[in-house]
Amino acid sequence: MTMTLKEAISDFFTVRSWKSKLRGDTLAGKRPEGGSGTKGFEGVTIRLLESSRPPATPVERLAVETLKREGPTSFKRLVERIAREVYFDEVRNGAWILDIGLFGPDLFVPEVNFELKAADGVLWKIERSREESHGILSNLP
Repeated sequence: MTMTLKEAISDFFTVRSWKSKLRGDTLAGKRPEGGSGTKGFEGVTIRLLESSRPPATPVERLAVETLKREGPTSFKRLVERIAREVYFDEVRNGAWILDIGLFGPDLFVPEVNFELKAADGVLWKIERSREESHGILSNLP
């Protein structure tokens, strides 16, 4: 289930205090402890596929534009870049009234992660580098 920004902000401020949200439960699930929510994605790359459908969401459009421009890139860098662009777009459209400035672009990282993973194999391919594989079976296609 994907939330709109308005639903997420409403849920964020009405259901629980901001302190309980900062402990880890955010928009689209559990945020990993420490940092921007991209922990564990070192060595993971994302590359654009020849797709049969156009991008459907703003996150997908930003990802496709970035991947066309730069080619295969780090998943972590792409998530952080898109979250930052979505954040600044929301601030330009008046979301600064809702104090999202306190949370910054990290507020959007879980949703960007979710959308990028949802389109894996359709618009792009998310791949872990072979050097980071552990064990014999993990190297199988």
